[in-house]
Amino acid sequence: MQFVSRSSIPIDYVLNRLQEITVLRVLGVLGNPDIITQYYSERDFYFPIDKFVSWERLDVINTVYAYWSNYDVWLQIDPYDRGRRQYSLMAKNLAPLINKATYDLAVMLSGYQSRVGKVHSQFSIRTFPADIQNFTDSVQQAILNQNQLAVVVHGQPGTGKTVWTQAVAKEILVPLGYVIFILDHDAIANFVPPTYIERICIVINEADNLAQNRASEVAQYNNKTEHILSLLDGTLYQTGLTQLAQAIAKF
Repeated sequence: MQFVSRSSIPIDYVLNRLQEITVLRVLGVLGNPDIITQYYSERDFYFPIDKFVSWERLDVINTVYAYWSNYDVWLQIDPYDRGRRQYSLMAKNLAPLINKATYDLAVMLSGYQSRVGKVHSQFSIRTFPADIQNFTDSVQQAILNQNQLAVVVHGQPGTGKTVWTQAVAKEILVPLGYVIFILDHDAIANFVPPTYIERICIVINEADNLAQNRASEVAQYNNKTEHILSLLDGTLYQTGLTQLAQAIAKF
């Protein structure tokens, strides 16, 4: 059971859950493999493909291997710790499969709730006032033209900042293949984006107190501001997706 509080945000737990979902979705995209073998007692045993139903129902006694010739992808399954399994996907380039698998995913990390799900939008972009729609069009064009973009949305409470952000995420960013990370100011201090995801959008809620005066004594013993600036300029997220060889999940 994960414990969530302002001082204990389960970042690793949620990111591991994201990885599990990604691997299972990749397996769903791949469909049935061409070959399934299980190595046991120094011998390889073949599993009849016509009897394959799902990975959850496949008995794993020792290391299992599967191969998809159309995608040139290998799967290795190793049992461990009371019936749990480690799934390892191996390929020269997993990028196209991961892009499909992570479509429409969103991650929320905060001291109140932390989970993996989908973006929900209460209102569509075209229901906002005309000046907001014009601003949204400018943001959309900037997203299409730039590899990196930072947008600061400010205003009094209740003016629609959050619902506008949700609408942009759902209608603009998700269709472009972005995975949405919704963080509060406590979660972002220790957050590092997964390198196997090609496009990410980080939404920071209530960012008022993020930055510290780096000349202050407190800031000199805390790298929180530097960490956030590294996220914004991309130095903490240098995608290695085109060179990615392996994605591993344990569950």
